[in-house]
Amino acid sequence: GRVNAELAAAVGNVQKNAVMSSTIASATTSATVKVKVQEGDKIALLKHIWNLCNDSDGSIWSTWIRSNLLRGRNFWTIKALGSCSWAWGKILKLRSLAWPKMKHVIGDGMTTSLWFDNWHPHSPLADTYGERFIYDSGMEHNARVNVLINNLEWRIPITHAIGWHPIIEAIPSTSTPKGQKDEIVWLDSPNQSFSVKVAWEQLRIHHQMVDWHDIMWFKNVVPRH
Repeated sequence: GRVNAELAAAVGNVQKNAVMSSTIASATTSATVKVKVQEGDKIALLKHIWNLCNDSDGSIWSTWIRSNLLRGRNFWTIKALGSCSWAWGKILKLRSLAWPKMKHVIGDGMTTSLWFDNWHPHSPLADTYGERFIYDSGMEHNARVNVLINNLEWRIPITHAIGWHPIIEAIPSTSTPKGQKDEIVWLDSPNQSFSVKVAWEQLRIHHQMVDWHDIMWFKNVVPRH
């Protein structure tokens, strides 16, 4: 259908940009670099991950993904089945690249996963403390951070699991719940939002400037390729 077509098309969106398939160079910071189309694909798919996790307005694409592919499961932990589409499989493979960059800023804790999202210095808590801790806590895998909030203050939940004190104590003092909706920010981005430019600078291989750069690149001249 329409959404499947959009998902497949996402993989090649950046391929239309000639800079992603040409040889580029920076006369001030980098040597000439051969840019592969695959890097452009990664950036396009990272943008889709960002949109999926940030889509508060409920776009057709995000709504379809949640209803048909996620079905209540956490995006960061869902397994890539052999029957999934090639495009969806590519998106899932990039989670390890996107997760560290997507930081959750807690407002009311209603939309941030307690165990799996990147909101705490020890996140993901599921990996740090393990399945036994989750079981002893008596909380579901889909628990939200709001279970640790009471009257805009962090609280230690009453559960059979021990070890909540270091979790609460490790939360930075600047992360006091504000009461508004949770936000997701893209780390190292000036405006805290995903951008192709920022993602490209984070992904690309940086090189030292070479002595002969002014032979290839100088004002009003672009080398043939």
